[in-house]
Amino acid sequence: MPATQSIQVDLPTEMIALLREAISSGDFSSSGQLVGEALIDWKFGRSDSSAKDFADLRRLWDEALIAGAKTKYLELDEVFDPLLNKYSKQA
Repeated sequence: MPATQSIQVDLPTEMIALLREAISSGDFSSSGQLVGEALIDWKFGRSDSSAKDFADLRRLWDEALIAGAKTKYLELDEVFDPLLNKYSKQA
């Protein structure tokens, strides 16, 4: 298990209520887990873009199906290069 450190954070009352609600609902086992996952989301930009990413993936899939109907196959680079370009800019 990785080493841990404790910090104290001052949050507005509303955010404390949300934190406690998330823990009491069972979504998170502790405030540390909640903050840790929030930091991971922030680092990888998932929290703001996951719905858009899913829509982009669906659109690319639909385009591949349409193109596949016109040809025998698609080159993997045609499908994955736009995704790799997008996500390499986020990293």
